[in-house]
Amino acid sequence: MRSRAAHAAIQSSSSALVSFCSGFASSMLLPLRSALCDAVRTFDATSESCCVAIETGAGSLSVSEGSGGWLCQNLSRAPEGQNGTVVTAADVIATCALAFTLASFWLLYARAGKLEIVGEPRSYSFAASRGFIVTLPLVFTNARPLAAVAINVRLRLDKPGFPSIAPFVATRDGVRPEDTGRKMATSIVIQGRETRLVCCEFILEPFDVVLAGPVSVPVTVEAFIARRWRPPAWKVLLTFPLRLPKEAAEHRGQYLTYDNQAIDALP
Repeated sequence: MRSRAAHAAIQSSSSALVSFCSGFASSMLLPLRSALCDAVRTFDATSESCCVAIETGAGSLSVSEGSGGWLCQNLSRAPEGQNGTVVTAADVIATCALAFTLASFWLLYARAGKLEIVGEPRSYSFAASRGFIVTLPLVFTNARPLAAVAINVRLRLDKPGFPSIAPFVATRDGVRPEDTGRKMATSIVIQGRETRLVCCEFILEPFDVVLAGPVSVPVTVEAFIARRWRPPAWKVLLTFPLRLPKEAAEHRGQYLTYDNQAIDALP
């Protein structure tokens, strides 16, 4: 007798708990009806009304949007002959999780590299004996996951008496011309999430540089960027002033190193 009474009590408690959970789920899902109806719309062929059905433990919560406004009913099954789509809360959560996972994977592992140069050169080497020669320490960076490739680099100079374009000829181990280690120019490859200093040497010979005194030359660094789905193209990476002091004019035949910091930038 005791076991039967205990079993009956447990069964009654379970039924009450299921009913409470079902009612609680229904009441919690009611405020979401507008968002769900906007997200998933099924148009009836005859009435052209929006209907979203959300399954609960006790049945399904049908939310309809028609000319008369919102109609919320607790139904054990969808009406016969109604063209509707049943969307559960688990379906919505799973779809959002899948979209978030795909977007995160693309951002972290599959996004194409983007080559950039950080800041203007702090110093440089310059000479103008038989042509235009300059070595610039450029800080290349790539904040994206895949590698970025510059097939070629060049300088554009917007100043009378200077070449309009100076090609990339070599790389050096340092800014000073006395530094050993000079290699012919190659493509610059910056791996994903990498920052690297490259001392690039640009030479255009022969060219008669007109330099009579201190001058500030606007310089633009352009790179011939390799792209995944499109052909390579020239892209502006940096624009800065090349500040040539009077010593550069006086010793133009010597390959010397100069400071490129602006005087008014000092504290």
